[in-house]
Amino acid sequence: MLNIFISYAHEDEAFKNDLLTHLKGLERQKKILPWQDGLLEVGGDWRPQIQKAMDGCHMALFLVSPSFIASDFIDSEEVSRLMKRRETDNICVIPILIRPCNWKFEKYEGIQFLPENGKAVISFPKSNGKRDEIWVKITEAIAKFAETIPATSNDFLTEYRRCFANRFSSWDLAHAGVVQGGGARKPIEASLEAMFTPLRMGTGYNPEKLDEGVEITPDILLEAERSCVP
Repeated sequence: MLNIFISYAHEDEAFKNDLLTHLKGLERQKKILPWQDGLLEVGGDWRPQIQKAMDGCHMALFLVSPSFIASDFIDSEEVSRLMKRRETDNICVIPILIRPCNWKFEKYEGIQFLPENGKAVISFPKSNGKRDEIWVKITEAIAKFAETIPATSNDFLTEYRRCFANRFSSWDLAHAGVVQGGGARKPIEASLEAMFTPLRMGTGYNPEKLDEGVEITPDILLEAERSCVP
């Protein structure tokens, strides 16, 4: 399942809701899992929740508009973080032009925008069904992009990293058979991909692999390794 982070300005919430409506079919088929700030836990610390969603997504959708570009929070906290992940983790970033604006000087210049004709979504009237038609084309393009993203163990690694993030600096990995430069109690996140393989995984993580009839999941592995964490 493809995790999708939707970045938008609250002034454009109606467009976000329209997009979610048109993505619902893909979500029901368990092909995608969209996330937007309407899913924030009430009473929780909202910033870590947003950061977690951004760090765990495979695709980011930017609903670009004058309000989107004018938002300092969106620019510094969301666009910058997600564009960095595009460079380092090769996530897919798709800007969707919601309302006309001068976006060409922005940091995502050079990335293919939707709709493909360059017209903003708001330019298509609702009265004659043209707005729904363009949303269909946009969701079809998103589905096509999604098919080009290879299935990997990134979901597993993201969950593993999240669950043990506060323990990385003190976890002695000797039990995993991984030699860490500098010894124990040194930062090891950079070696996560190398170190998780020996942890009762044999040849490495495979979402379809069965171990004594039980599918290996992050929860199962974490529980098995919990006694090794001080």
